Amino acid sequence: MADEKIFKFNLGDEVRDKITGLEGVITVRSHWYNGCITYGVQPKELKDGAPLERQSFDEPQLELVEDTAAPPTGPKQPGGPARKHPAPSRMV
Repeated sequence: MADEKIFKFNLGDEVRDKITGLEGVITVRSHWYNGCITYGVQPKELKDGAPLERQSFDEPQLELVEDTAAPPTGPKQPGGPARKHPAPSRMV
């Protein structure tokens, strides 16, 4: 599974929900244990000067509006800092 592309859309892509017409930018992607792929879509609109709440959609329900082709930010590999030295032995 590591060799196949899991996600249809990239972070930063602008998408539209086929049912409600809501448009926004993908800020979250998730691949669930049961195979479901969902995206968090942040609308660009403001209501009373505040951002609208992010909504989640299943992949088949979305269509691409604009491919931003923005490179992902942050580390290339997930995880925290690596140890520079081996952990000390716990044997007493």
